[in-house]
Amino acid sequence: MVAGMDDNGMQSANSQPMVMDDIAVAQARAQRNYAFLTKLFPSLLAAADCLVLLAAGYGCYYGLVPYSYKSESFYHVAINANWLVTVMIFQFAGLYQFDAMLKPRASIDRVVIAIMTSFLLMFAAAFSLKISGIFSRAWIAVFFLACVSGVIATRFVAAGLVHRLAEAQMISRRVAVYGRLPQIERFLRFARETQDSFIGVTGIFLEPGEEAKDPGLRRMHRGGFDELMTFARSQMVDDIILAMPWSDGGRMSALVNQLRELPTNVHVSADVAGYEVRMSPPPSYYEQAPLYQVVGQPLSGWDVVFKAAFDYVMAAVLLVVLSPLLLAVAIAIKIDSRGPILFRQQRFGFNNKVFGIYKFRTMVDGEATAATVQARAGDPRITRIGGFLRKTSIDELPQLLNVLNGTMSLVGPRPHAVDHNEEYSKKIRGYFARHRMKPGITGLAQIKGYRGLTDTVEKMEQRVKYDILYTDTWSPWLDFKILLLTPFAVATGENAI
Repeated sequence: MVAGMDDNGMQSANSQPMVMDDIAVAQARAQRNYAFLTKLFPSLLAAADCLVLLAAGYGCYYGLVPYSYKSESFYHVAINANWLVTVMIFQFAGLYQFDAMLKPRASIDRVVIAIMTSFLLMFAAAFSLKISGIFSRAWIAVFFLACVSGVIATRFVAAGLVHRLAEAQMISRRVAVYGRLPQIERFLRFARETQDSFIGVTGIFLEPGEEAKDPGLRRMHRGGFDELMTFARSQMVDDIILAMPWSDGGRMSALVNQLRELPTNVHVSADVAGYEVRMSPPPSYYEQAPLYQVVGQPLSGWDVVFKAAFDYVMAAVLLVVLSPLLLAVAIAIKIDSRGPILFRQQRFGFNNKVFGIYKFRTMVDGEATAATVQARAGDPRITRIGGFLRKTSIDELPQLLNVLNGTMSLVGPRPHAVDHNEEYSKKIRGYFARHRMKPGITGLAQIKGYRGLTDTVEKMEQRVKYDILYTDTWSPWLDFKILLLTPFAVATGENAI
């Protein structure tokens, strides 16, 4: 909410203290500031990575490998080559961008993949030169783990340090905002709601005819455009933000042309509606077109290849490993009740395409194919063995066949029955956004406790919320995390029928 304003744009009686607090914080950040450090920190992180990689290599070498003058030089070359290649891959992967520094958890997958790539290149070089036998297998394994854990730990420490400096108001950006009140208020609200410690507003400058009525905004008001130019030349201003309606393109262009005279960064803020829709930079093939991406593909490029390869390989491995269990379950179903072993039902999948999903039959033959009614505790349709299979989710294992035929993934939004899709799509806004990726055997909603029975619209809304969150934030690391946590979710038996 804008400081001093309620949701309807009206001034709140009790909001002035909050406005004053926000102003005080912003001004304190503007007075004691070393914003140049935001450009220096990535270089410091790169230096820290170099130390970690070299320390991991030599520490493991001197701690694990018996000394031999014949092999010593090979280890030195391997350690230094791994260091150089890894740092270069980090650079290409965007791991030295300031945003990546601030969110170390989100970059874990890129760190692991980059180090793994460097090691694979090292293996390939050693094998091609026929010297792979020189290197200790124990050293390679421990070296790899030390690199991964050391780099990740360093990034968490660096992120904590940066956030502490920002909270201490030492590295925030000194920002001057110029424009019209609705756009300025929306920008300030965004800065406060996101608790962005890196934004220190030094002053607000208004277009002719605009008047700041809120006490807090009046305190920050420094004048108009001429005053902005004078202020930017006489004060340390890192960034100027133009908060103007985008419909006034001619005025904005004229302002930008005048601001080019200043030795500072100039940014154009989104219009009011732009804060309601999440925007991303456009793909590179649009080059310099003034576009913003508001909806993107969940998977593209190598992400598609990685997820598909992982699905096919893991599904094949799991089918082989679990084949004794699958055979035992099939025999138990056949002995327990009459009917087929597998149950096939139509479900909506990727891009709303209907496919046939496989499950072990857990209901009395003839009952399970009726109009879709979710099973409940004590449901008479469930067979004796069926109750155990549903409780442990073993009935879902035949969906490994769906993974192999390309209609499902190991991880993704769980597919719902066709009539349930038609019902809930009328009650839940954006319901079909969950079909932007292949459905999965397990998913984010399931490890969050929304597996099994969804007997209320509220429960289904929560499931859909996590399904859409998964499609919007997918990463290899998120898939690994969900697969690791799924057995624990199954073990609790929560919501399973």
